[in-house]
Amino acid sequence: MAARCGASLAAGTLDGCDVECAECGWRYDVVTGCVRGVPTLRLDTFAVQTLGEIISVANRFADRVSR
Repeated sequence: MAARCGASLAAGTLDGCDVECAECGWRYDVVTGCVRGVPTLRLDTFAVQTLGEIISVANRFADRVSR
């Protein structure tokens, strides 16, 4: 997931359901992808499941690649 400024949000700070971009300081809701205070701006989000120590992230491109 990359912020609007192009930085990776992996370097950001997570606070509850919000992640703050380390570069631009914008805060994103990790569930909806929406920018806090500007709900019309959003990033792509993906469904995540955990089973013990296994974490699965949905990939919307998987069907296109496997066909």
